[in-house]
Amino acid sequence: MGDREYDFDTSVAHPARVYDYWLGGKDNFVPPGSFLAITQPASDVNAAQAAAGQQKYNSQVNTKQTRRTREQTAQFFDGLELVPPGVVQCHRWKPAPDADLSREVSDWAAVAQKIG
Repeated sequence: MGDREYDFDTSVAHPARVYDYWLGGKDNFVPPGSFLAITQPASDVNAAQAAAGQQKYNSQVNTKQTRRTREQTAQFFDGLELVPPGVVQCHRWKPAPDADLSREVSDWAAVAQKIG
């Protein structure tokens, strides 16, 4: 690859932007106004059940599951503006008016926007 430069059209989705984000964002392919949406298996909701499920899952696959706390998940959005309601259990992110919110779901969800 050497000194070759790449011109990515940042007005559309591109896999390079996804990889760049997870590799530390040194190239900052995300233009202002872009959104980041993440769902993340939770380690701090139904913790014992989640840990057992993770252990069973990980024993059967090559790509292991990583569970994170709400705070760890929120760190993915550092420098971005969270869209309300912020980092919440996935079924509580903009639920339908008649949605059953009485159960605990072991997944975090959030959307944030890059401002400026």
